[in-house]
Amino acid sequence: MQPPFVVVAASANGSVTAARLAYDGPVGGNPPLPTAVTTLLCEHVEPLGFAVPVNLMIVDRTGSAIHIVAGSAIPASALDHPAGEA
Repeated sequence: MQPPFVVVAASANGSVTAARLAYDGPVGGNPPLPTAVTTLLCEHVEPLGFAVPVNLMIVDRTGSAIHIVAGSAIPASALDHPAGEA
């Protein structure tokens, strides 16, 4: 995956946060590391916060994507398919 990234977290109760993560030029260190620049794109958080399951989606500049479900059991049938084929 190649930056910049768009990261979205959406929960079962409607809480959502989206951010853009990019990198600036290198800074100190050995080897020099880039500086992360995060821009909040949108956010709505319910009074009780994020409820499980939470869907995390990451998309890069080439259109490659990752989808992660946190806090929920994944059915065995979903493990039989490579990502994007289920």
